[in-house]
Amino acid sequence: MRTPLDYLSGLLRERLDIFEVRRHRFTAGWQEAPVWINSSRLIFLIDGRLPYHVNNQTVELSPGDGLLVPINAQRSWSVPPNGDSELMWFRYGFESQSEPELETAYAAGIDVALEWPCLQRLIALTRDPTPATRLEAEGEVKAVLARFLVRAQSLGDPATADARPRKGDVAVNHAVLFINEHYAEPDVIDRVHERADLSVAYFRKLFKRQMGVSPQAYLTRRRMQVARYELHRSRRPIKQIAAEVGYDDPLYFSRIYVKYWGHPPSADHHRRWGGNRPD
Repeated sequence: MRTPLDYLSGLLRERLDIFEVRRHRFTAGWQEAPVWINSSRLIFLIDGRLPYHVNNQTVELSPGDGLLVPINAQRSWSVPPNGDSELMWFRYGFESQSEPELETAYAAGIDVALEWPCLQRLIALTRDPTPATRLEAEGEVKAVLARFLVRAQSLGDPATADARPRKGDVAVNHAVLFINEHYAEPDVIDRVHERADLSVAYFRKLFKRQMGVSPQAYLTRRRMQVARYELHRSRRPIKQIAAEVGYDDPLYFSRIYVKYWGHPPSADHHRRWGGNRPD
């Protein structure tokens, strides 16, 4: 099992994508239903109490506690009925799409007064990204993660907990990791079904129950997310980017892109280089 320090060592050598940076107060009784998350996130509790459920375990967060919830974990949480809870967090991913596995990591006694200015800078840097501000934001994220991970402890393998994950849950979790890494390959869905060691119909039912979409729809979502990111940051031809995310026919790629994002890929091409604000 990878330790937080092992994960940190790999993280510092990787390029990171930053998806969201927020601070928000949630009212008493607020609930977040169980979902399998598709990006890692580091969460700090600023005020209140928060029972956070992740992979068959419950962590009772108090002010100053931090929690790193890794990609493809199943999580839910709810604010107790007797008071609000205030959180700050950011979501991120490895640009290579090959993020190493990590169990949920926890640390107490975080100096949130130190971390909040860093997250404020992140919010400003990610509001209107350029190649320079993207690198600066990545540096801020790595600094926050490093301060957390050097003091964090792993919550352990959920397979050793009293409530063990079912075979189908594990199969879906592994399938998501596999699609995230092999999304450009033409036979990726067939290979996912082979690896699942379950009937195709049953696996599809489990996948949709846990992820909210079919395996094919999840693959399309992953391809579209990567394609849009590459179109924003790259001067490579659209045809080449289409092929890199798994579409040999650029016209078909354009149709799927319009259906998914509501505009053609040409509308996103070079946007981070051309001075326009991104969506």
